[in-house]
Amino acid sequence: MKKQIGLKLEEDEIALLEKLGGKSRGVHKLISDYRDTLLGKKVKRTVEESFYDSLILPSDPRLRETYKAFLESFIHSEARMGSLDFWEPELTGVTGFNGKVVRGHFRKLSASRYVKAYGFLFRPTLRLKEGVEKEKFFEIHRRFHDFLLEKGAYQDYGEFLWDHGDEK
Repeated sequence: MKKQIGLKLEEDEIALLEKLGGKSRGVHKLISDYRDTLLGKKVKRTVEESFYDSLILPSDPRLRETYKAFLESFIHSEARMGSLDFWEPELTGVTGFNGKVVRGHFRKLSASRYVKAYGFLFRPTLRLKEGVEKEKFFEIHRRFHDFLLEKGAYQDYGEFLWDHGDEK
């Protein structure tokens, strides 16, 4: 028998539930995973969950979103450092924040040492949670890197569709 209940949640908690498929479905999934953990069952986590569960992330949800977008872009670009002018267009596109907000987030992330600056070039810093072994994290990072590269690999068939034979 299902009963309806009311909960007061923080915005970041609601955002997490939305990522899990909606508020109700997210709560059901979290309860199911917790129950499985208590019963000793191994909970299957995605590559993304394994990666981010190993890291200490900014507590502010907006900073966390910018940091995660920057981290994914950095890893996807094969760890290429770049200026904020280089990263800004991609980060505004991914997060939906405007350039001024992204720059403000970078100032805060730099001040809290989540982003490291080398002159005008930036790279994210990775803080492992207590109990996460470096050797194990290298494997988690490699799988996440491969996941990002595979996720962004698309074949462009447009040139075959729209080639009208103009070049003779």
